[in-house]
Amino acid sequence: MSTDAVKDVIYQSCLVMDDEKFDEYLALCTQGYRVTPNGSPGTMNVTSALTIYFTNDRGDTKVFAIGRYNDVVDTSGATPRLKAREVRLETRSLGTGSQIPF
Repeated sequence: MSTDAVKDVIYQSCLVMDDEKFDEYLALCTQGYRVTPNGSPGTMNVTSALTIYFTNDRGDTKVFAIGRYNDVVDTSGATPRLKAREVRLETRSLGTGSQIPF
């Protein structure tokens, strides 16, 4: 499995989450998708930077959160699939709550 293929599945997962296409996101995942990673044969551990911006209805934009994704990618099949994703926030401005999945 090439590292480019793994990079592509991470990139695609971010794009579909940005567009709130949750069914397409889940299609990139393995059947046993989990929230916390573990190491095992046939997987790659991948860390990606994460910056989330919030734009209100007036067009004002601010940084909502900064952190990273710690992903475990299943590389045992023909195409890579997300097996687990852990979100680690370094900073955040979440306010009273949010319905935005990240």
